[in-house]
Amino acid sequence: MRVLLVILFVSTSAYSAETTPFHGVWGTEAQCSGSLIHPKGSKRAVPFDIRPDWISHGDIWCRLNWMSVRQNTAGAQADAHAICGEDDARDYRIRFHLEGDELTLTWNLWHVNGPLTICAH
Repeated sequence: MRVLLVILFVSTSAYSAETTPFHGVWGTEAQCSGSLIHPKGSKRAVPFDIRPDWISHGDIWCRLNWMSVRQNTAGAQADAHAICGEDDARDYRIRFHLEGDELTLTWNLWHVNGPLTICAH
């Protein structure tokens, strides 16, 4: 039982201050400006909103548990476990890769969003 508690303690979230470089509203130019996805449509592109405990993208919200943060000379990289949705929750592992002022999100090692920049609002 002690070993399990130690493992749980070690694997808990990273310190909030370490994740600060990833916080904010991030998107492409179209997402930041809220451009129409399809010229004749009514749905607009939306950016990602990343906070200490959650990430949202439009109507999709995910609870984040930061696992690790690594700083380097070019920026930072972090991994987080995300639980998304309400009735049918889905689990994802998100890698946050910040290089300079560009952020790339990789979901479960295959789906990539980015490069994203901080939206000026």
